[in-house]
Parts: sequence; C-alpha cells; structure tokens
Amino acid sequence: MAEASKKFPIKVLIMCGGKGTRMWPISNLSHPKQFESFLGKKSMFRQTIDRVLKGFKAEDVYIATSANFAKHLTAQAPEVPLTNFIFEPAMRDNMGAIGLATAVINHRHPGAVMVILWGADHIVQKEAQFLSAIKTAAQLAHENNLIVHVDTPPTYPSVHNGWIQVGKLLKTVNGHQVYEFIHQVEKPDQATADKFFKSKDYLIHVGYMAAKPALILSYYQKY
Repeated sequence: MAEASKKFPIKVLIMCGGKGTRMWPISNLSHPKQFESFLGKKSMFRQTIDRVLKGFKAEDVYIATSANFAKHLTAQAPEVPLTNFIFEPAMRDNMGAIGLATAVINHRHPGAVMVILWGADHIVQKEAQFLSAIKTAAQLAHENNLIVHVDTPPTYPSVHNGWIQVGKLLKTVNGHQVYEFIHQVEKPDQATADKFFKSKDYLIHVGYMAAKPALILSYYQKY
C-alpha cells in the first residue's frame, strides 16, 4: 500500500506547466509533450502519476500547472483531489510557478516537507530506487532544514541541462550518497559541458528536490 512517512508529512509537488515547444509540432502550447503517449499507451504525465502513487497517497500529491491544461490533467489523474491542482491564472515561468505552489502548500501544511518533481515528462527506469531517493531527500530536509537535491551522474556532456558541482561526500543514508552542494551552472556551452563531464565532480540537475515550504518562501523574501 502506498503511504508517506509516518514521522512527518510529505507532500509531492509535480510541476506540469511546460509549454512543450521544443517538440513542436507534435507537442505544442495547447497540448504539450507531457500529455502525449510517446512511450507506450499512457502519457508521460500519467506515467509520472503511476510512479508517484507507488510511494505516496493520492491526497499527498499536488500538481502545479497552467489553467489552460486543467481538462487534460483532471482527466488523466482522477485519483488526485481537485483541490490539489494548483492552476496558475497566467504562465510566468519557473519562479512564479514554484512561488505560488509553495505558498499554497505552506498555508495548508505548514509542518510538511515538500518534494518537488520538476518533470512530468521524465523517464525513470529504476522506480523503487527513485522513490527511496526522494523519500531520503525529504528525511534530510526535515532533519536539517535545507534544500536537498536528487540528481544523477551525466551520461554525456549535455548543453541542454543544468549542472551541479558537488563537494565532499558527507555520508550515506538508506544506500544513497549525500554530497556537499557547491553551485549550479545552467545550460553551459559545449566547451564547459565537456569540461564538467570529464571532471566527475558534476551531476546533471534533473530538478528533483525536497525542502520545507517555509524555507523556500524565506528565500523569496530575501532575494
């Protein structure tokens, strides 16, 4: 049975408001790629929901998206309560989307840890390991009041992703290595990506993280 941690509440926020223009014309603003069935019979968004529900209850899942996509989302994720859909009245990119969703979750669940899943169109082959990793990140965020990222080693020198430089290995928790965060570089040029790939000190920033909502809101206030 899917269940969240009994020690502290975890709320999973799925970001699903991308415009989908990089895969035009199959994917477009009215029907972006996360709603398409590229791999199998289910859409990538539905695959994301299925994956999350293997580790969490439907009432603990929130979905942030544009109001333009309401009919697609509610039809494809009927298990998720309608009140857990955070519909943006206007698309204002990542900072606005995260700020709105974080404020809503903090208001409803001030003692929770929020796990942010940036992509509703990602392929995750090792689902059990993935769920263990994001729950461990939530545990660390709860215990240390930090933003804890879940990222992956690069398989090629990508210029289409952010890269995170890691420092020393701090410890191993639940089989997952926990590293010191140094800094992030967003979408480097090819020469820089080649350098990062060879250094072995960088991970691909896939956009998964855990933090207390109040901590994230404090950074909005500060910066």
